[in-house]
Amino acid sequence: MSTSHSNKSSQTFKLLVFVLAIPVLLIIILIRALNGGGTDPALMTAEAIEDRIAPIARYNLVESAPADDGPREPLTGEGVYKRICFSCHDAGLSGAPLFKDAGAWGPRIAKGKDTLFQHALGGFNLMPAKGGDAKLSDLEVQRGVVYMANQAGAGWEEPAAPATEEKPAEGATPSEGTAPADGTTPPAPAESVAPADGTSPSAEEKPSEAPAPADASAPAPEQPKSPEQKVEEAKDKAVEKTEEAVDSA
Repeated sequence: MSTSHSNKSSQTFKLLVFVLAIPVLLIIILIRALNGGGTDPALMTAEAIEDRIAPIARYNLVESAPADDGPREPLTGEGVYKRICFSCHDAGLSGAPLFKDAGAWGPRIAKGKDTLFQHALGGFNLMPAKGGDAKLSDLEVQRGVVYMANQAGAGWEEPAAPATEEKPAEGATPSEGTAPADGTTPPAPAESVAPADGTSPSAEEKPSEAPAPADASAPAPEQPKSPEQKVEEAKDKAVEKTEEAVDSA
């Protein structure tokens, strides 16, 4: 009886292990199948990763601006377009209206130059301020906007550069011998005037007189009394008051 019971328990345990092992094996096989047998180490090298991201890494939305080489003449509208604007407007990237597309530019032209200038200078939607080239002046950005709008039929006048006054070169002095414009001659320098009494001014100032010595007869300031002297004076006053009280009695 006990032997048959032991055999049944052993068979039940084996059956339970078999039932649990099958799902575990199926899960392991499924995971390996989905992972394709694991990641190939050759695909995780630095060279392989650079090759995979190369198409994205080479794409540059904004052309890098040239180094600042000091003062220069303002660019024309066409020059601004070729410098920065073409990178988006040639392909219509980020919602930019295509170059020379009258249909896309029409509603924008209808808003007026001032609105388009404000959008171009401060940025609008996905377009950064000044198209991403902070070295462009406001005048150059406005010229670029006018150029693109005119290519789409706007007919606007390109903004002109502000007039600048010519300044004389540093260190330049007027030529000698030139007379004033009104023809008058400059006054001759005044001659030095001698003193009326004929005396020549002294070369050096006389030293001021020394202050008179203090009067020796003046009383000397009273010296502060020591504590012992103050105690003696108090005792003397107390004795005097006692004697006065006795006399009056």
